[in-house]
Amino acid sequence: MLYQQNSLRRIVLPVLKWLSRDIQIRHHFTGDRFRLHSYLHKGYWYHGKNRERRSLEICQEAIRPGDAVIEVGGHIGYLSLFFSQLVGELGQVHVFEPG
Repeated sequence: MLYQQNSLRRIVLPVLKWLSRDIQIRHHFTGDRFRLHSYLHKGYWYHGKNRERRSLEICQEAIRPGDAVIEVGGHIGYLSLFFSQLVGELGQVHVFEPG
């Protein structure tokens, strides 16, 4: 994880800022492709697949196929994709991103 590597972070972050563009990556847990900005969403690189691990575990226990989920503050859709997989085709995910 980048947040634990000071020397590597000093190299990688300026490179991400220089490249600064939208990129397509795969979600760590769902495998879905989604877009994020290489620099503006650098928190994704800081924490890697452990970024929301505990939240995902709690949600996985609580959300069932067919459920309806409301997410306020969807940001880049990281949790939204995960919720979508949990509720399946019979469920619904409603995402709001204020601003």
